[in-house]
Amino acid sequence: MTPKQQYAQKGIFLLPAVVKGNPNYKNQVGEYIFEYVEKIAGDQPAPKITGMLIDLPIEEIQGYLQDFSKLEEKVREAQTLLGN
Repeated sequence: MTPKQQYAQKGIFLLPAVVKGNPNYKNQVGEYIFEYVEKIAGDQPAPKITGMLIDLPIEEIQGYLQDFSKLEEKVREAQTLLGN
């Protein structure tokens, strides 16, 4: 299984928690994606970008939890916004 497949497989388990009724979903998602964001963007911008990504609408969070390429796309968008 590739790292991208492992990411998606683990992300699917987190999906049921990503609902407005769960006050902790942002923390759960942030803890899960941080290591991947760090690998894509680097150590320094990873905390800021992770914070940006967990503040996206729930539908977008669900999308990047299921598809690593969507996470990569969102990280690149955040890097552009930050001027990195």
